Amino acid sequence: MPHLFRRSSAKKPLAARFAFLLFALLLATNGYGQHLFPEKFKGCITDHFTLEKDTVTAKTDTQALLALVTSALSEAEVKSIRGALLLQILVDTGGNSCLLSVENKTNVKTKKLRLKESIDSQLRWDKPAKKVAAVVLLQFTNGSVTMKRLGMDGNMGVQELRP
Repeated sequence: MPHLFRRSSAKKPLAARFAFLLFALLLATNGYGQHLFPEKFKGCITDHFTLEKDTVTAKTDTQALLALVTSALSEAEVKSIRGALLLQILVDTGGNSCLLSVENKTNVKTKKLRLKESIDSQLRWDKPAKKVAAVVLLQFTNGSVTMKRLGMDGNMGVQELRP
């Protein structure tokens, strides 16, 4: 029975496991109300929304999102950024964005990234059927960035969403 002792998470990079664990802990112990992450932003209408659960319901151009997140940085800064950035973006039924909260574990300050201004004014989504909060994980390593969408299900907990 050696297969019982294999660690399936060993194939995942340490940063990915850390980010998933961080997200799960924040959801489980969070005192932020509708804000999942500690850096909160004002100006979003949070009357009623849901988190994505097991599939991506709010869709946007991945390259446009990545470009917006790094648009305030120079080319050299983009190449030197390291760490994880978790974004909670509220998407209304018109496809408009409103950055609700952030967990920034990168070597660049959130203020320098100008996320709120860029996301709220420029990021557009396909119109979802209902208002939803998209949770985006960006991991910066060695001059590249990867993006994952995260969802939460009461039975399965925090999970990576597939398009």
